[in-house]
Amino acid sequence: MLLLAFGLAKGIVWAAMVPQGEAYDETVYIQEIAMVAQEHRIPGITGPRLTGHTQLYSVAAAPFFILGSPWGEAGRIFSIRFFGVLLSLVVVYFGYATAALVFPGNRFVPLATATFLLLHPGSTFVMSSINSDTLLNAFAALFFWQSALLVRFEISLKRVALLFLIIAGGLLTKERFWFAVALLGILGFVVAIRAILRRRTSTDKQGFGGFPIAALLLVALPLLLFGSIFNRLFGSKFLGAVRPVINQAMDPAFRIDMFKYFWGFFSWLTIPMTDQIYRLLALLVILGVLGCTYALIGFVKKIASETDSSKWNSLRVDTLILLPFFALSTVLMYYALAAYHFYSGGGEGRYLFVVLVPIFTLLSWGLSELVPERFWSQAFMGLFGAMFALNMVALYNFVIPYYY
Repeated sequence: MLLLAFGLAKGIVWAAMVPQGEAYDETVYIQEIAMVAQEHRIPGITGPRLTGHTQLYSVAAAPFFILGSPWGEAGRIFSIRFFGVLLSLVVVYFGYATAALVFPGNRFVPLATATFLLLHPGSTFVMSSINSDTLLNAFAALFFWQSALLVRFEISLKRVALLFLIIAGGLLTKERFWFAVALLGILGFVVAIRAILRRRTSTDKQGFGGFPIAALLLVALPLLLFGSIFNRLFGSKFLGAVRPVINQAMDPAFRIDMFKYFWGFFSWLTIPMTDQIYRLLALLVILGVLGCTYALIGFVKKIASETDSSKWNSLRVDTLILLPFFALSTVLMYYALAAYHFYSGGGEGRYLFVVLVPIFTLLSWGLSELVPERFWSQAFMGLFGAMFALNMVALYNFVIPYYY
């Protein structure tokens, strides 16, 4: 709760300091939200689609437009930005909950994940602005939380239905959420495998009445949509474009640019931080990757050495299943970003914000493996202090001086 209260205060400061229209696409979003609130027209249905995206965000933000109207244009803008701040708290809360499901009993990883989500400068800028990315990122956090629940606990029609509802909300917010449908097929196989293992190792065979239907939904529906997804994204060019997309993803200049855009490159990519800051962040990521590699090797060896399958649960097989799923989600989204950039030249690091939860869960896990457990409290305080300093430096040393 303290982190959420802190996040609310931090978000309000960012929302108040960035001038109108200086965040991504704010002007056109304000126009579309005004159309919903004042003219009662739905973009793409009874009115024009001004933003070029699906309409759920503009409809959801309309009440905040009305709430801020007594204070004029400035009040409306701040009120809608406040909606984004509230959505950022959704990301933090469910990011924490997801990390706690992936690493039960680990105190550091959920808190570190929440800290990264709370104080990451790039997402702070976006989540304190007027853009459908705010709602999209909230749905993405809910998607990974529900995915972790499906692996951690017994599969049921209720959980699968909720997952499809989350995906529907994401698709009604922005077309970029098609990535979740692609991941759904992978998740279906993962959940099916985990359910089979659980049935083999559990003495309680009850509670699987809905398993066959739920597993069929998870696996079959994404496969049916798979062709349309790639046709929508790439059309007939997909097979021929694989190699240039891979080349684009591996291009050092592209990776450096996307790294900077991801961590913080504000306004319309006109306000960078210093190279020294980006180098420190790169060092942090390298340490996290080394920690993940070291831990994963030890983790696999520990499970491989255990011949009694009844003890697998105590060795956190659920965690071992979820980690590759999170890593694959991140890699697939990065290559989708590379493909988008290859075709349009408009790739931005903020497009990776839909996988912030898996990215920061994995990074936090890697860092936790480099610190003895008895020092986790001190490590968390140090991480929080460093990320808070980075967040405030980004605002007061780069964003505010650029405008004021």
